[in-house]
Amino acid sequence: MLAMTPELTLTTGIGRLPLRVFLLAAVCLLGTSAVEAQAGVTAGSQVSSYRVRTGDLLRLRIWMGQNDAPISADIPVEETGQVHLPRVGAVQVAGKTVEELRQTLRDSYKGEYSNAVVTITPIFPVSVLGAVEQPGAIEAVPGMTLFDAITAAGGFRDNAKVDAIKLLRAGQVTTIDGTGPQAMNEVQLQSGDRVVVDAKSRLTLQVVTAALQAASFLATIYVALR
Repeated sequence: MLAMTPELTLTTGIGRLPLRVFLLAAVCLLGTSAVEAQAGVTAGSQVSSYRVRTGDLLRLRIWMGQNDAPISADIPVEETGQVHLPRVGAVQVAGKTVEELRQTLRDSYKGEYSNAVVTITPIFPVSVLGAVEQPGAIEAVPGMTLFDAITAAGGFRDNAKVDAIKLLRAGQVTTIDGTGPQAMNEVQLQSGDRVVVDAKSRLTLQVVTAALQAASFLATIYVALR
């Protein structure tokens, strides 16, 4: 008979665990951290590549140095495609990516501050209407998905047609099956999007059947009385 090799154990705060269990848990934690880090990189890339549009709101944070208070402002992009910045004036921003705009602002403030640190978060409106708990406009940022929009609107109502969500974008209507979160997570929001969740019809089969039976009964009485 083969001798069984005793399994190594490790004493932890929750007792004595087999070493292989501890190693497996450690590998899972490392894998989760790697996935989260990659997600952060992806989100940052989406923000940097986002192209600013008229109607967007730019959340600016500009640090000029230790002796000057930082500039902090939410500035709308006007119909001309410009924003008006403190100490700089009008700057054309529409059509530029966030990374391009960040460099533009660094150059704009270079005359006064040689090492300005600029962060920009573009915010754009998305309407979520229909059978959701809190219909209306939400503030979206690059990287947000249709699933995020529905969540921000409080989720679906009980009578929502989840399998036929309508996305209105640039004059086109796309119908999305939202019965599973995967399809909604694949749709990235864009500035000006409108999401419409229709309500299910209140006319159920039972109601229609009862109405037909009542009509038939009334017709029988009408014929009998003639």
